[in-house]
Amino acid sequence: MNAGALVLDVRDRTAYEAGHIIDARSIPAAELADRAESIKKFKEKPVLVYCDSGLTSAGAVRRLKELGFTKVVSLRGGLQGWLQENLPVVKGAPKK
Repeated sequence: MNAGALVLDVRDRTAYEAGHIIDARSIPAAELADRAESIKKFKEKPVLVYCDSGLTSAGAVRRLKELGFTKVVSLRGGLQGWLQENLPVVKGAPKK
């Protein structure tokens, strides 16, 4: 994640604001196709996608691959797995 990767949270805005991975960008899964243009500079760079458990993010990964993203993966276990490993999260609204 330190090598210029995009961390993408595909949960809804309320869940994102309640706690998310540091520097994660919020694009809810339902808005992914419409907002993919805003992350197009990451098409050839690593993209780590997560949701709460990993199910929604798996679908988001498939969609991003259809849109031409080449290095996109889902965080195994989602944010719940992240929290089980006692890794840090932050709270608050997405940065503008």
